Amino acid sequence: MFSKTAFVLAFLLPVLLYAQTSEPCGTMPALENMLQNNPAAAEKINQIEDFTQKWIEKNAGRVKEMGTIVTIPVVVHVLYNAGVPETNISEAKILSQLEVLNADYRRLNSDAVNTPSVFLPVAADAEIEFCLAQRAPDGFPTTGITRTATVKTSFTTSADDAKFDNTGGHNAWPSDTYLNMWVVPSINGGNVLGYAQFPGQDPATDGVVIAYNCFGTIPPYITPYIYGRTTIHEVGHWLNLRHVWGDGDCSVDDFVNDTPRSDGPNYGCPTTNSCSNESPDYNDMKENYMDYSNDGCMNLFTLGQKQRMWALFEPGGARYAITQSNGCVPVELGASDASLYNIVQPFGAGNCTVLEPVIQMQNFGTQPLYYVQISYSVDGGEPYTTEWTGEVAPAGIVTIALPPVVISNGNLLHNLSVTLTNPNGVADFNATNNTSMVTFTSDLPGDPIPFADSFESSEFPFGMWDFSSADAQFFQLNNTTGHTGTYSAYMNNFGYIAPGQIDDFILPNLDFENVAPMLEFWVAYAQQLPDEEPDVLEVLVSTDCGETYTTVFIKGGAELSTTSEPVLGTAFVPNGNQWRRETVNLFGFGELRNVIIAFRQTRGAGNNLYIDDINITGFTVGTDNPQQQPQTQPQLYVYPNPASQTAVVAFAGINPTLPAVLRVADYTGRVVMQQNMAISAQNTHQLNLQQLVPGVYFVSVVQQNKTATQKLVVVK
Repeated sequence: MFSKTAFVLAFLLPVLLYAQTSEPCGTMPALENMLQNNPAAAEKINQIEDFTQKWIEKNAGRVKEMGTIVTIPVVVHVLYNAGVPETNISEAKILSQLEVLNADYRRLNSDAVNTPSVFLPVAADAEIEFCLAQRAPDGFPTTGITRTATVKTSFTTSADDAKFDNTGGHNAWPSDTYLNMWVVPSINGGNVLGYAQFPGQDPATDGVVIAYNCFGTIPPYITPYIYGRTTIHEVGHWLNLRHVWGDGDCSVDDFVNDTPRSDGPNYGCPTTNSCSNESPDYNDMKENYMDYSNDGCMNLFTLGQKQRMWALFEPGGARYAITQSNGCVPVELGASDASLYNIVQPFGAGNCTVLEPVIQMQNFGTQPLYYVQISYSVDGGEPYTTEWTGEVAPAGIVTIALPPVVISNGNLLHNLSVTLTNPNGVADFNATNNTSMVTFTSDLPGDPIPFADSFESSEFPFGMWDFSSADAQFFQLNNTTGHTGTYSAYMNNFGYIAPGQIDDFILPNLDFENVAPMLEFWVAYAQQLPDEEPDVLEVLVSTDCGETYTTVFIKGGAELSTTSEPVLGTAFVPNGNQWRRETVNLFGFGELRNVIIAFRQTRGAGNNLYIDDINITGFTVGTDNPQQQPQTQPQLYVYPNPASQTAVVAFAGINPTLPAVLRVADYTGRVVMQQNMAISAQNTHQLNLQQLVPGVYFVSVVQQNKTATQKLVVVK
């Protein structure tokens, strides 16, 4: 067995020699270039060699017949010059090369009879076969041939430019599934016939590159490379074989025990013994595919070379993955077959806790696709189901945005699973391509409630608040007036002429999980003229991390004003009686872990706007999933409070399938109002107070034997 040190020296010294000479095989110059750009790659080569030698030692007795055949899918990328038609080689020429590959690697070649008798005991059937790929990376049928017109007349070993779309070549198919072969007009100006990449290096450049006139057995070809042995030689490198002379003199080996040493390559078909430092002392093995002999002279691999190749295919070997490839398996297509091509969103880190998944679906069927059912779930939870309708031609891809799904747990790491079913309303022809799952992380939950801010900290900006404005004017901290204390947030509208300008200030993200939230705030505002363009105040809520907002409160102009008369000619500063409390029901956003609330002014022509004493509270929801399980105890919140004409009863824990009663009693306990609850989708009920005299009342919700009560003050 060779030590790592010995291998590194044996590996690198011949490379330096190759940099100064021109050779039919460009594998070693390509290797030199790779090692210069990536010196760490030598360690990977050492690891593969160490694995190879250990496997050979362990399996010395079973190499003659492995008892199975490894079949390698091949894709041939033809790069041709449009003005030189012969570079666009025919399918027949490609198939002729596949025939030679299968004959030579199975020792079924007709010239095997020319192997010298002294080498017959070690001549090997490598038990490796090749097929043109029948299944493309996207799963569709393929001929195993791609064709790309290129303006390049020659490609180089140093740039590896045949292997990339953006350098005039063609991108590799996945190297763990296919052997990529690039057939090109010329390599290094015609000085190189072909080159390969050894195992364990960059997958994007993995494969072999062959000049078109050395590929296959059908003209055009150049003499004496007429039997397709250039490709046999380069695929040997791809399978971890070294040149038979070890790329050095008689002191250097090719890591194979049954190939005689040689002090250099053989050209033509000479009979010579260039090294005499072995016993027994055989002639050079010019017949070996890993020499430089003429095609007609080559006819064998050895058992030792077979061992090196097969070490790659064992579990842990550098080319084990390709033995699991289905690239040679024909694709069966049915009329209706929807394939989940990709999950586009969510992706990676920092996803919102309310997801809007985006998928790509491909029509794998032979008929147009008009309808599909889609189910998806997060972390194995209850699946969401939706339907897609449209039209996708066979092989076409469509991008689909799915309805939002809520992440209901506090973890950061999540899984989204998506499944397609019933394409065109029938059973899917191939259900194995219908499901996919992606792992992603979400944002941290927002701050828990209750949340309160009276702006008395005198900080600006206000703690974790955020601001949005297209100009230099935005919500500011006012230190002269407030509903309580002396501070408030305000828009200095007096003298601010910017009709239609939008200014936002945005609360920190909030966590409403397991609560029914309510928002209260105090506002003060004055118009300047009764018929002016109104300033508008909105409260908006985002459940998708600020992508979109829903308006939950809006008032403007006279409705927003808290003064009895407009204030013209001077900046409005409210007194203690010019504030009004506003209450906003946020029950519809309960259970969400990351909610954004924004206050927005749309500028009109009014006077200053003030906001103070923002409070977000909520009562605890009493079930793990209130959408599927009724509350154990009703809960309610009455607002505004005090109230005069009407009040809103917001509730949670009410079973919508059972009758409920709303009851109002005075301070003596006398029932003054009773009515059946009309349960709305917003979990609210309007309460008419016009028949009640001013005083203290108790509002109760009764369902079966459960009651919730809150005090209400009625004023006139």
